[in-house]
Amino acid sequence: MKTGVSGYRYRCDIRSDSDPFGVLEISYGIGSQVWASAQPALEFDDIPSAYPDTVREVTFEGVEGEGWVWTFDVSIYVAWRYNENQVLLARLTYWGPDEGLDEQVERFHSVLEPALV
Repeated sequence: MKTGVSGYRYRCDIRSDSDPFGVLEISYGIGSQVWASAQPALEFDDIPSAYPDTVREVTFEGVEGEGWVWTFDVSIYVAWRYNENQVLLARLTYWGPDEGLDEQVERFHSVLEPALV
């Protein structure tokens, strides 16, 4: 890998059979890039400039590292960097009303927090 570090990449996809949620995707691996939406790989540090309208910093109690949460199209994203070369990206598709999006972002955060420890 470009980082000079070898390791594995893990991914888990869960599909819902009812609205308002569609797919929950979680990927974790070595490196500093995330693959959000249909765009090419994005450096973790470039997330704020790629999604300036919806991105905000996020923290998780008891989890070392740094993170971002943002929405794009019909998805809620959370990217978390544990250290210089380990990144997790979680994506949840949401087909509900726009006025409920902020509440769903907060709920997604609550669900992810214990999983990131």
